[in-house]
Amino acid sequence: NVYEKWARLPIFIARLVTRDPREQIRMSVNMFLRFPFTQPGYVFERLPSNDGISLDMLRCPVAEYFQKQDASDLCIGTWCNLDFALAEMWGGWLERTGTLAAGDTRCDFRFKANARNKDKVCKNAGAPKNGIAADVAPLRFAARLALTGDGREPRRR
Repeated sequence: NVYEKWARLPIFIARLVTRDPREQIRMSVNMFLRFPFTQPGYVFERLPSNDGISLDMLRCPVAEYFQKQDASDLCIGTWCNLDFALAEMWGGWLERTGTLAAGDTRCDFRFKANARNKDKVCKNAGAPKNGIAADVAPLRFAARLALTGDGREPRRR
């Protein structure tokens, strides 16, 4: 599936840059908010979060399209439910109580980092494969360059 392959890139880059699962999920979500879920089509509001990333989606053209076709249930069952699998792929989970497609005023996204993955990620990050230690510094710089535009470390919150 194209969406699944597309979703692997953010977590791959995030894991090169940081070992912290909270930062990884924040970076992954932020990459998706830059493309494809950007304005003017999508409108969202960021909210404070200590254990992941939280936002409210206020406008979703996909939900609007399905609502006009009188197919909101199809939107929720397909498009909206992909977000849960995406959160798992990124090493966390998603809490959501409402969607625009269901007629709510917002889709409340509460992406949480999975604490169980922290040990797994920290133990495996940077470990040599097949006994050959790889220098990941150039890859981390490339990832930071893609994220920040200048190669600096992303700002910590």
